[in-house]
Amino acid sequence: MAWSRSDDKRLEQALLALGRGERRDDGEPVGLAELYELMGRAIFTTAYVITGHREDAEDILQDTLVEIYQDARFYRPRTNPRAWVLTVTRHTALDAVRACFIHGLACGDVAQDLL
Repeated sequence: MAWSRSDDKRLEQALLALGRGERRDDGEPVGLAELYELMGRAIFTTAYVITGHREDAEDILQDTLVEIYQDARFYRPRTNPRAWVLTVTRHTALDAVRACFIHGLACGDVAQDLL
């Protein structure tokens, strides 16, 4: 399914709710499920392209969601929300690849070519 302006609006509202620290009655952060629904696949795909490993991409997906949850207050309305999320994803993935090399852990072939 193609990305639409209504998806941009939904994602922006989710990021703003996360940034305000809103919670549902059950204690879950407002906007987190929406963020995952809208961007989970794109976050995973971006992480996979950078790392070349499915398991690493899954970890980076989770780390990115945590990072966005913690830093959503820095998102500015009228900024492209999809680009903002994918920038956070890229930084998180590249940080993971760098850490991999620093600690001598196995990294994907694609990731090795990037550094």
